[in-house]
Amino acid sequence: DSRVHFHYNLGGTVTGRASSRLHQTPRNPFVRSVLGAPPGWALIKADLSQIELRIAAHLANEPIMQAEFLQGIDPHWETMLSIIGGNSNESDSAIDTIQRYCHRHGLPPTKTSVSILKRVVEEGGRKTSQESNLQDARAALAIAAPTQGLREYQSLLRMGPDSMGVGSGNQAITFEDASALMSLIGASTAQGLHEIWKELRKKAKAVNFGFLFGMGWKSFIEYARDKYEVHVTEEEAKAYRNGFFAHWPQLAVWHDKSRGLAHKNQQMTYLDGRIRHLPDIRSSNYGARAEAERCAINAPVQGFASDLVLMALVELEGFVEGGSAFDLEEAFTVGQAHDELLFQVRADRTKQWGLVIKNVMERPLLLDILGIKLNIPIEVEIEVGSHWADPEAIPLNKLLATGGWNGRDI
Repeated sequence: DSRVHFHYNLGGTVTGRASSRLHQTPRNPFVRSVLGAPPGWALIKADLSQIELRIAAHLANEPIMQAEFLQGIDPHWETMLSIIGGNSNESDSAIDTIQRYCHRHGLPPTKTSVSILKRVVEEGGRKTSQESNLQDARAALAIAAPTQGLREYQSLLRMGPDSMGVGSGNQAITFEDASALMSLIGASTAQGLHEIWKELRKKAKAVNFGFLFGMGWKSFIEYARDKYEVHVTEEEAKAYRNGFFAHWPQLAVWHDKSRGLAHKNQQMTYLDGRIRHLPDIRSSNYGARAEAERCAINAPVQGFASDLVLMALVELEGFVEGGSAFDLEEAFTVGQAHDELLFQVRADRTKQWGLVIKNVMERPLLLDILGIKLNIPIEVEIEVGSHWADPEAIPLNKLLATGGWNGRDI
């Protein structure tokens, strides 16, 4: 039919993940645009947000990380604050300006600077969203806070939305407030903050995903460079690794426990009962034994993440009795890539099916059928566009607040 299709090998990986040659497609939007929706339809991308961190928090029973997820705190920004830190001359100037603005207008800076600076950064970075977004707000303030002020701001950053005055309360910040402040701070400063924000968050992601499964500091230097284009020194790598396990200490306990179970049983069992056999765990070859120990930690996380995607997929396609299934004349699955699913949906039904997709992926019925209770929430990020990696894709929450997807002549 002249269209690009995913083809899968269900036994192509040892963790249980389905493999496809299209999984190797570069993230370049132009290249990925070959997979799109025909006229009158939209392509919905649904991604399990930070799913490996969430599953690890559950398996390790790591109370700090679990609490962060339950409170809606982004662990990447928590890493930036608690482990990496940030500072710049522009940040100092931005905070001073915000404090003066708040004082002049009788606004309590401890409740407003987060939202104001968030709007400033969004404008400077030419973002279109004007919605209150706690993760963006924490990120913006974290970057603006000078190193010596990080501790002062950390308690604020960990508060919930009611305490922060973001989008609630009598003194919630308006877009006009943010615009007025940006005229003081200047677009170039806001743009600079936006760029710092992106770079620090990228470094935080390297730290979290690098050390989540116990990587050593030497390997992390290469990992951060090759996968994230982040360059760190030996001293920084050591400090980040020590800080990572100091902030989330139960993860190290989980690593040791997983290795011990693997040595005892020569296998690991996922939350849904899938078994990963590890015959090399007792090998006399150090390299083979070390690889098996790494698999004992990461396989139950990565494998169960893949199974969550498949649980949602079979329910949406109508294979789970009592589940929420597609009307195939209006929506159907076109592909799966790692932790995301791709769907083709009729352009006039994107809001309705977008919500169904989100609800099913965040709580597949098979979790209840299998008796799996997670200590952390699953969150799904959904975007509606005309093709894969569409740079103009619209987040579902924004779509719900508007008239719907117009298709942009797709």
